[in-house]
Amino acid sequence: MLNGHIDTTPVGVGWTVDPFGGLVRDGFVHGIGVSNMKASCAAFFGAARAVRRSGVGLRGDLVLAFVVGELQGGVGTKRLVAEGMRTDHFIVGEPTDLAGRDPEVGAVAPYRYYGTDAPFLAAAGAQGVVCGVGGRFNTMPDEKVSLADVHGGTRLYAAVAADVCA
Repeated sequence: MLNGHIDTTPVGVGWTVDPFGGLVRDGFVHGIGVSNMKASCAAFFGAARAVRRSGVGLRGDLVLAFVVGELQGGVGTKRLVAEGMRTDHFIVGEPTDLAGRDPEVGAVAPYRYYGTDAPFLAAAGAQGVVCGVGGRFNTMPDEKVSLADVHGGTRLYAAVAADVCA
């Protein structure tokens, strides 16, 4: 399962670009939620598409879980689990600059990953990591994410999916 939330925090004040505009400038996409965690969701989608186009046969399903309610206690992921969704492995795309984090801890200094849904998936029996695109530019206002990082995430997630699921 490639798991990411598609909701955002409130916009707030002080933006120097349109937070809903998706401005692409100097190798970055700017906007609300791009680093947390829409870039990971885009990379997840690109990875799934790449795996499908490659023709690699998977032993099971590659599940894209784009959920809501991360800041409300992970209600979207909790609902998937409550309704019986199970996978053997997961990646939660919270912004870690593509560095894997232990889902039991959920936070490794100096970063803090609030609201990650990884513990709910681990409690349902899956093994996985928190590993997402973005992080160092996850600042309000004027959140941004590097396009190179999004492409790197797509390659990483596709390779992991092909390796773990093949």
